[in-house]
Amino acid sequence: ILIKSDTTTNYELGMHSQWGDSVIFNGSLYYVDWDDIQVADVTENGSIPIITNGSSARSMGVEMSGQWYITDALSMSGSYAYTDAELTDDAPGLVGAEDGQDGDRLPGSPEHQAYLAMNYGMPLSDGSDLEFDWSMTFTSDVITKAGERDNGEELSSFALHNVSATWFKDAFRVTLYADNVFDKYAKTGVRLDDSFIRQVEGFDLRRYYHNVVRPRQVGLRFTYNFDG
Repeated sequence: ILIKSDTTTNYELGMHSQWGDSVIFNGSLYYVDWDDIQVADVTENGSIPIITNGSSARSMGVEMSGQWYITDALSMSGSYAYTDAELTDDAPGLVGAEDGQDGDRLPGSPEHQAYLAMNYGMPLSDGSDLEFDWSMTFTSDVITKAGERDNGEELSSFALHNVSATWFKDAFRVTLYADNVFDKYAKTGVRLDDSFIRQVEGFDLRRYYHNVVRPRQVGLRFTYNFDG
């Protein structure tokens, strides 16, 4: 199988701005023409994962990010991205035994992604400092195969929350943190598809599984920075 190099033609319009001393805002609009797209597939014999070429596609969207220094101690930052990615031509045999169709949504690309974070810092009387952080990331649903064809599936959207409190002075830093605070169970990827749950000559075959986010993790981290 000959795999061609894919090529893109990119168009982008962006801005970087600062409003006074407290607000920073950046944004961009983009459009990408994509030829000979490379997508995941499997071999006809042995079903070994490979990369193969499709026809053409396009991706367009918007990206924004910003930071707001509300007070000297409190700040907020965030970002948002919207992506619309789809085939722009039919692609025979693109998805297993099925043809990709013009307009099929591309796999692995969430339409919406967002991030929001807040930081609060306060000095202590002994010369040390405390910082409190909270962040949230959101990812909308993702499909696993172009157009959700050939046993493709949709992986649901999810949001994750992280919090931490950090004490630091000079070279010492101690952080108490909790990642995935609400212990969210979410699927982030998939290997093959559910057609690989079957029996082969009397043996159970299961080469299909999901990747998932790490469960809630709580920890204490000590850091010392050596000079030089």
